[in-house]
Amino acid sequence: MGAVIGRLKRGWSLVMRTKPILIYRLGVYAAFAAAAAIYFLIFAGLAYLFGSLGWIIVLIALGGFGGLWYWARRYLLYMIRAAHVAVMTELIQHDRLPEGVSQYEYGKKIITDNFKNVSILFAIDALVDGVLKAFTRTVARIVDLLPLPGIENLAAAGMQIVDRSMTYVDEAIFSYGLTKRNEQSLWASAKDGVILYAQCWKELLKLAVGIWIVGAVSFFVLLVLFLIPGILIALAIPQIKLAIGVIVLAAAYIINLALYEPAALAAMILAFHEETKDQEPDPVWDERLTQATNKFQELKDKAAESMKGWVAPSKEGAAQDGEPGKELPEQGEPASEEPADTEAKPETGPEEAADRPDAPGNEQKE
Repeated sequence: MGAVIGRLKRGWSLVMRTKPILIYRLGVYAAFAAAAAIYFLIFAGLAYLFGSLGWIIVLIALGGFGGLWYWARRYLLYMIRAAHVAVMTELIQHDRLPEGVSQYEYGKKIITDNFKNVSILFAIDALVDGVLKAFTRTVARIVDLLPLPGIENLAAAGMQIVDRSMTYVDEAIFSYGLTKRNEQSLWASAKDGVILYAQCWKELLKLAVGIWIVGAVSFFVLLVLFLIPGILIALAIPQIKLAIGVIVLAAAYIINLALYEPAALAAMILAFHEETKDQEPDPVWDERLTQATNKFQELKDKAAESMKGWVAPSKEGAAQDGEPGKELPEQGEPASEEPADTEAKPETGPEEAADRPDAPGNEQKE
């Protein structure tokens, strides 16, 4: 676990270089947590008014909040997370960011310029996640990853931990794809990133599981801190004790997500780039992954299809995965709009040619 803590410290150092976007992210999450608290307090009041039927109101509140949380994570919070990953990737790759530019806007611009249809990121993330989980289940043994007494009896629960820890590997592969955005489509980068993960899966998976465990401990600590004032409020106003319990859980979860997750992502991204540095996707592992899960074959097919119409992003327009941006000039044509001196001049008729100063016999005369 000491190695995991060391990785997290390095990750936090990277996150500290992105303090503007971290503060922005924390502000958005805090606002969402405050909105959630108000939401549940309103429903708690309604539940109190309905008396014995109040539990129906509570169920409606929980269902409604689940839908709102899904929407927020998929659209609002996902873009913030993706932009943060993009900014950290730029620091890893180039060790600097443009001056005088909002980090969030800069990271968001990287995403939107290269992936006009941002929903494609969800499709890639879902497929990569499926491949990783299927592959991990074929090669990983819980007793190796979590060497705890009696772990054999907890193998099913342990595999759930492994599955949940894959979210960090997903984002590391996304970061890898951002470094290759001028070379290939994100589908193709995702395929290569999965192969590279497979080539050094053991160390990366151990780190991912360790990060998830530390995150669970962090959540528990926050839960205890929020639970103390929550219990006092519930004792003073017993009618809203259920709402207070939900608020305590939501607050601990959201704050942990806002503060711990960036460090966890940074640690995993750094580790992935370091472990796969100077490595190329090995055809042997390509074949092993193909045999391990049909999802990888699907990923390969989408990668091949996306490269057929793919062009590198340019200043004039960014390419979308599988869809060309502004067409690049054909091979042999100049990249700039102004023709080079060596290019052929427009055709002219005999009379026009005779009047041209550079025509034969028409040299300048005194």
